[in-house]
Amino acid sequence: MTISRIVLICGALAGVALAQGSSMSTAGGNPQATSQQQQPTQQQPAASTQTPAAGAQQTPAQVPAGKHQPQAKTQDEYKAYQEAAAKPDPPSLEQAANDFANKYPTSELRSVLFQREMQVYQSANNAEKTIEAGKKVITIDPDNAAALVTVALVIANKTREGDLDRDERMAEASKYANHALESIDNGTGVPAGTADDKVPMFKELVRSMAYSSLGTVEFNRKNYPQAETYLRKSVENSTLQPDPVTWLQLSLALDRENKYNDALQAANKCIEIAQSHPAGSYCAEERDRLAKLAGPGSGTPK
Repeated sequence: MTISRIVLICGALAGVALAQGSSMSTAGGNPQATSQQQQPTQQQPAASTQTPAAGAQQTPAQVPAGKHQPQAKTQDEYKAYQEAAAKPDPPSLEQAANDFANKYPTSELRSVLFQREMQVYQSANNAEKTIEAGKKVITIDPDNAAALVTVALVIANKTREGDLDRDERMAEASKYANHALESIDNGTGVPAGTADDKVPMFKELVRSMAYSSLGTVEFNRKNYPQAETYLRKSVENSTLQPDPVTWLQLSLALDRENKYNDALQAANKCIEIAQSHPAGSYCAEERDRLAKLAGPGSGTPK
């Protein structure tokens, strides 16, 4: 799984502080996703934390209104959090995060560990474990936009037409994606401690991923006009780094609507930005097919 959008989210949240001591706090942990049926894996986000020297203070401007940075109540709790977060592989991290949550059932750092678990499982392309960890985060922090959009994308992209619970999963993906949009619009989904200049980047990435989730849901429902609407909103919110998979999804939706010229333009855009991304080969195949349907003067690159 590619992780360039994960890197972008990490950069967006580089200002998130992790204070130490009896009022030690942490924030971060964020979004990611997977692939669509017959399509390559889509790039996804995840958040990170930054740990300053002991005693470092956070300026009030860094904390969005109404947000509270998760804090450890004791040195022992914080040490246990550090040890759990340092686990090198997904299974050991999952076990450590669960053990921490059982030992400190009211700790505010539980969600941070579960977010890290979600990130590492998503980077390992383990869809079900990503969903499982993301739901742990949402249970503790219902407005966590990063976890909401991650779970939405993974469910939308991994649900197949033959799944017995397909309708329920599609509805669940839509619910999480819509709530992610709500939470960044009202500010509750932005992690506490995010530097002011990083907030727009975070919001744009979440919007792009949320609309991509909704577009995938509608595509899978064969509601191609609505899929087109959502996917266009997704690419409009991808100015930081256009995502070739979303452009491929848009091309396929337009193709299903018999909008061959528009679909060809989307396929060409995918090829333009794909570089070494595997979506490029899929888009090239789609472009070649569409060029025959779109007819002369369609603008297909030679």
